[in-house]
Amino acid sequence: MVGDGSLFGSELGPPAWELNDTPPGPVSALQFNRGVLALEPLGPRYAPDPSAFAAKGLRRALVAAGVAVDGAAAVGLTPGGAVPLAAVQSPPVSELVRLTNKPSDNLLVGIAGYRD
Repeated sequence: MVGDGSLFGSELGPPAWELNDTPPGPVSALQFNRGVLALEPLGPRYAPDPSAFAAKGLRRALVAAGVAVDGAAAVGLTPGGAVPLAAVQSPPVSELVRLTNKPSDNLLVGIAGYRD
């Protein structure tokens, strides 16, 4: 199983945050559980590589559901000719803006910074 989070390039985070902002964890085109490893008393602890975290999380969920998965989860590029197993339709931009603005959602802001 290979997780491909390369859609936004290799930079894992928004360009810059002010000191009084609460930055999200690293930003990737592939996210699972918002990249949160654990909730700590002073805030969440984020996965350093969201794509690897997502691939490992999907592999664990498949195995727990009784699906046989060969090999370990890894990060890489999608090979040419690969067939999608599933697709998720994004909500309209108006809904994404509403979700981003109230409550303020820095992860969605970070992801939006990578969209054309």
